[in-house]
Amino acid sequence: MPIQWLAHYKDGSDLLQHGETENKYTDIDRSNLAAFSLHRDGEILITIHFDRPEQRLIHRRRVYVLPTGPRAFHLVGWQRTIAGENVQSISVLDEDTGKVDVIGKWSENHFLFDAVQLIPQEAA
Repeated sequence: MPIQWLAHYKDGSDLLQHGETENKYTDIDRSNLAAFSLHRDGEILITIHFDRPEQRLIHRRRVYVLPTGPRAFHLVGWQRTIAGENVQSISVLDEDTGKVDVIGKWSENHFLFDAVQLIPQEAA
């Protein structure tokens, strides 16, 4: 089963991801966000808590074709501006293993942050 996100709101309600058309990532009410979780089969794999109003959600799913086949990773965390500087906390969740690595901040030199290069089968 794929990993899904779950937005937890300050008022106690939740918004669970449903496919590509219902409860989309863009539907998340970021002004009311208390936490954001990634889960699979009901098991929570990682939760990011938002305890400061200036924290902003980061979430991206990246798929790479490696010699062993396609691998999917989730970048999840928060960012906020402190004294004019963008401060981030980002974790990487390996969709296959469930392993989580905390990498700190966005890095142009990290392979997960590179622009997506489509292979011929992906181009429409």
